[in-house]
Amino acid sequence: MKPQSMKAILAILEKEACVEREPHLADGRRILFAITRKGLDERKRRTAAKRQWLLAKLERFDSHDVATLAAAIPLISRLGSSTHQ
Repeated sequence: MKPQSMKAILAILEKEACVEREPHLADGRRILFAITRKGLDERKRRTAAKRQWLLAKLERFDSHDVATLAAAIPLISRLGSSTHQ
C-alpha cells in the first residue's frame, strides 16, 4: 500500500473516531495510531456482517460443494500468505 493511500484511510478513520493519534515515545517525528472503542465495535460489527453474509451464501450449496470449498481452504490460505516476487 502506498503511503498516500494509508494516509487517506487513516484520515477517514480518525475523522470517524475509529482511530486516534498517539505520540511516539522515542521519536517525536513519528505518529502512532491506536484503535478506539468505537473502532473496535465497528470492526466487530463488520466482521459479524461478513460472517452472516458468508453463511447465507453457504446455505445455498449442497454438501459436495461445501466439501470442495473446505478442501480448497489450504490452497486459498497459501495464496493469501504468499509474498510478491
